[in-house]
Amino acid sequence: MPTNEKVVAFKSGNERKKKRNANPHTVETMEHMTSTVLPRTPEQIMSENEVDNSIRDQSYERISEIYDSRRSGDKAIEKTKLHLDLPEKSKLHLDLPFVPSKNNIETDSKIRVDTNPESKHSTALENTSKVIVTSVHEGLNVEGEIDPSKKYVITAASIPRSAEQLKYIFYLPITGSVWKEQGFLPIVVLTGRMHEWDRPNSPAKLARDGVRNIPGAIIVYLESTEEHEVTMAQVSRLFAGGNFFSDPKYDDTYFITTDVDLWPLNIKNHTLPADKDIIITRTLSGLKGCCMRSIALSCVGMRGKTWREVMNLEDCPAMQKPALDWEEDALYPAFPQISPLKGYIKWCLSKPTKSGSEMSGKAIIDKQIYDENKRIISTIKKGMTAPSANLFLTGNMTKKEIAKMNAENSMNFDPESMYDKLVRQNNGNSVKNETILLKYLGNFFEQDVAHKEVRRDEMDMAADQVARKTWFIDQSLITKLVAAWVERKGGYPNGYNRVHYGTKKINRLDRGRVWVNVMAIAGLGDKAEIFRKKANKQTNSTGLPEGIFDKETGKVHMEVFQDAHLPGGKIFVDSSFDSDLHPFLALVLKPAVVKEMVVYQRQFFKNSELWKGEMENSASLRKRKRRQSPQM
Repeated sequence: MPTNEKVVAFKSGNERKKKRNANPHTVETMEHMTSTVLPRTPEQIMSENEVDNSIRDQSYERISEIYDSRRSGDKAIEKTKLHLDLPEKSKLHLDLPFVPSKNNIETDSKIRVDTNPESKHSTALENTSKVIVTSVHEGLNVEGEIDPSKKYVITAASIPRSAEQLKYIFYLPITGSVWKEQGFLPIVVLTGRMHEWDRPNSPAKLARDGVRNIPGAIIVYLESTEEHEVTMAQVSRLFAGGNFFSDPKYDDTYFITTDVDLWPLNIKNHTLPADKDIIITRTLSGLKGCCMRSIALSCVGMRGKTWREVMNLEDCPAMQKPALDWEEDALYPAFPQISPLKGYIKWCLSKPTKSGSEMSGKAIIDKQIYDENKRIISTIKKGMTAPSANLFLTGNMTKKEIAKMNAENSMNFDPESMYDKLVRQNNGNSVKNETILLKYLGNFFEQDVAHKEVRRDEMDMAADQVARKTWFIDQSLITKLVAAWVERKGGYPNGYNRVHYGTKKINRLDRGRVWVNVMAIAGLGDKAEIFRKKANKQTNSTGLPEGIFDKETGKVHMEVFQDAHLPGGKIFVDSSFDSDLHPFLALVLKPAVVKEMVVYQRQFFKNSELWKGEMENSASLRKRKRRQSPQM
């Protein structure tokens, strides 16, 4: 298969000596056949005796330079090899990441470090398999291929830029493995720049490679600016099934979203019932009006076709005929039902602005619908209030002022339907990169919210309400869109009953007291041992559902919980992992996989310490901002 991917090979030993130049640190640009001196700068290789911090960072900067040149269309750099002096018995292979211009790229995308087994830098983690990277769209690249007959779980993470963000990427291969054990293959969306996930010896690369080691896993690189990479990681989960993978052959493929720090423990609660189109494992509110319930994105499951209907309103064209055929009580069946005509007008039909014989047949029919319902059409709100240019903050407004503002804004409806707007903005195609996705969000939220840069670890959400709205933008979006889909399917009960709604009060194994109680009752981990030694305490079973522990067999039945909300903080540190997470791995994974995860965690912790040191030295590590105390 033809390829544009160029492998950068770092070689040592006899193979290195065969091609030794006068200067051992030379960059050879094959297209121009020129050579330039590469100064010794940061650690590129983990040697058996010492780590030379002068090699790696300079090499990485050079790779980034080539990457950026390719993104800008610079054809001068076609093939590059970096030859560096390395210790004997060491070899590193590193591919050169870039945004591909052809559809299929075949690459040895890996780092393989062969060092002395006794070296403190040696690692048991290797990924030497061939990786196929497919360019789906500008800014969207995919490793792996969807099997339409399988079930998939979608999670996401942004490239870490602070120590607090490491916990999210750490869970990627562990959570993916737990879902695979339950019959779901992971789709992991990675945001940031694609080549950043290939940085040598970084925790991000280690986590990504851990996902690669899961058979059948899919990795999606959504090229994102640093300003929006966190938001892209949040909302991208809604666009994987149906948009990133929009081929009709995936119409019946089941996709479910999840959080990276959530494990399924009872898979029945995550499986789509035969008579439903959508499953929501956890809702956060009761029914509001005819159709809306607040939804948590962990977890929302649908088939590919339904995802496109919910996110892209693709059911609108099929609604036209039922809308025209609707005769009985045209717009107002008994509340909370919604007629096909009302649902069609609200979400699918733009208000005609022209008249005359030059109008197309569809436009004439559209106008007829409006004319026939002229008297009452003014009472039908369009699908969404037109987003204002700026977000109005109401903190200093009186209730009367807020009511007046809401009344004025309530009449500000966009005459263009949401369906036509989405089709126009993307030329009828699927949402497949950051630029299109940001435009999409702008249809449902104020521009301040849609384009706000958020970092949960760096801001006080209570003080910055715009940031808070942006942080929960994925939850708000899916809540609005599922409600809109229910309306178009007839409201309550017809559309509502096509969705399986979970409840907020579920048996969730949550981090904290319940987590410790499970360990204590099952005899797991050091905290349980400490708990048992306290003579003045009894095992507190509050929060533990019935049937979790079989006293006769000693078996722990984790399926009594719907899911597990995992510990946060520095869970990847050896002591925290051994105490809080490792005891549970044996309950949800096979022994061989548990061993792999332990090896992964040990290496992740080492890499994270090196990474934090490098980031601090380069002054690029984001620091958590402390909350400002109110001034008296």
